[in-house]
Amino acid sequence: IVEQYPNAESFVRVIINPVNTKVFTPPVQPRRCGETQTILYTGRIHPEKGLNLLIEAFRELYADYPNLRLKLMGQQLTAHGGGGEAYINQLKSLCKDLPVEFAQPVFDIHSLADELRKADYYCYPSLAFLGEACPVAPLEAMATGLAPVTSDLPQFDDYLTHGETGLIFERNAKNASHLLAECLR
Repeated sequence: IVEQYPNAESFVRVIINPVNTKVFTPPVQPRRCGETQTILYTGRIHPEKGLNLLIEAFRELYADYPNLRLKLMGQQLTAHGGGGEAYINQLKSLCKDLPVEFAQPVFDIHSLADELRKADYYCYPSLAFLGEACPVAPLEAMATGLAPVTSDLPQFDDYLTHGETGLIFERNAKNASHLLAECLR
């Protein structure tokens, strides 16, 4: 901004990481490969979040990893930014016969951090090219020691490098759900 409009320099501020790293910390004991492993998503349960792709990817993985679970945690009501009852029913029909939990959002940051620490994997498959600014949810997951799997939205470029700080799948590919499954694998 300052390069393009030097007169704005006195108004420009850098806002540091919005994640409270005193709360969002890794688990005291390292995560271990246990009997049951959970993939967690936190955010609005809305069509622009790519949850249909996540469920399709989970179905593919579940065939090879029957101890895997998927937990979708977030606002579901349209009035609160969710996709609404019809969308939830659509997702539930996609995950019929799969161990998928639809959980209400957690607003207390200590409880949210606990949920992230209990998870084994974190996925934020957003498709919202115009609807995401700088998603904080993957940053919160990273602060608890989870390397997130995200879509290839440019909004993640500031903090995600494929293969280093997380894994990224091509959201517009014809086989996007398979690519997501491979990242989760």
